Amino acid sequence: MELNSFVLVNGRTLRDTPSQFTYVSPQGQSVVDLVWIDSLHLAEVRDLEVLDIVSGSDHFPVIVSLNCVIVSDTSSPRNYDPKSSVKVIARDKDKADVFIIAYCFRPNMY
Repeated sequence: MELNSFVLVNGRTLRDTPSQFTYVSPQGQSVVDLVWIDSLHLAEVRDLEVLDIVSGSDHFPVIVSLNCVIVSDTSSPRNYDPKSSVKVIARDKDKADVFIIAYCFRPNMY
């Protein structure tokens, strides 16, 4: 990953220093749920937090907080208008819109 300028986020943020276990089983525990970001956008990561929640899985939920600006509510994909809800600065706007629409219409998004 380093050859492609990706940086591991786990263990680099306030809430995840030192890096918290993301997987626990009778055989042991480890950090197996990794978050990578390209080095040019590392400053966009505000925080990473591993939640100590029993969820029926042997993996703990991982929350990554990013520095981004949301200018309106996108909670309802049916009424979603990417041009009015997200401000994109110095990025390819067409690619950002495609990503946002695909992400909002994922079946596990709430």
